[in-house]
Amino acid sequence: MPTATFDITEKAIDFIHYTIKGMPGNAGQETLVKRLVESGIDGTMTVTVTVDVEDVDFEAESNNNLHYTSDHPEAIEVIMKRAADAGDFFAKLAEEPGPWSFAEALSSGNWKVVGYDGVIKV
Repeated sequence: MPTATFDITEKAIDFIHYTIKGMPGNAGQETLVKRLVESGIDGTMTVTVTVDVEDVDFEAESNNNLHYTSDHPEAIEVIMKRAADAGDFFAKLAEEPGPWSFAEALSSGNWKVVGYDGVIKV
């Protein structure tokens, strides 16, 4: 059975940004959230997918190794918690099969995530 690992880090960070972008309550928090999204999320998120030749048997396992830092974490503690929760949720979404083929994902190098690809626009 073919197996491939896809890096979905950028998609995960986009999803996290989409999830938390409306949460800041003041200009200072907006700045901290902007910094969090731009440089305060590091690490990787991957999904390893195994399918049979006919795309019938499907197994996927995500690896969420994202870490969150802020210059002033106590000012955005709830937002950082929501960001971490969104990352965990996105990792689970990446494990769901979509209406596209494994061969397409292999040839493009792009693992499409159900509920994200074709939907989220940050």
